[in-house]
Amino acid sequence: MDRDGNIGSSSSPRRYFCLQCHVSQSNVDPIVPNDFKPMKGYGN
Repeated sequence: MDRDGNIGSSSSPRRYFCLQCHVSQSNVDPIVPNDFKPMKGYGN
């Protein structure tokens, strides 16, 4: 969903590189589980 509330099947490229800066500081289980599922017709 974009900032105007429109749902689309494309993602902003700026969302792809989170792990360049945000890296875990210790070896622990995630606090929030990752239940991401790609949109139908996009990705898997």
